[in-house]
Amino acid sequence: MSKLLRYFAPSQTVFVTSVTVNRHPILLGNEDLLVKAFGQILGGAQEHLPAWVILPDHFHAIILSVGFDVPAVMKKLKLIFSYHYRARHSLYRGTLWQSRYWDHVVRNEEDLN
Repeated sequence: MSKLLRYFAPSQTVFVTSVTVNRHPILLGNEDLLVKAFGQILGGAQEHLPAWVILPDHFHAIILSVGFDVPAVMKKLKLIFSYHYRARHSLYRGTLWQSRYWDHVVRNEEDLN
């Protein structure tokens, strides 16, 4: 498999999608854990997360990357969610997320819409 290089400049708007492993619907009933994880990473600065949608097996989010490294945000998000999910459901191992995520740098207002 090739190693995909991601390039993000400061102050970009990025659309991301992340999917659970084997599309298991683990986000259903655990949405609060994902929102909590975003809050921890972004320091409660919700203006950096203007839009998101959580579905049973994946989520979409628009991240304003002012002062944030998007790949680091995604890595921390998956780790924090996984930690809290495992604690809530008394799990000690197992993969919860697909190893990659999809991203798209929003280029202009039309692209954002």
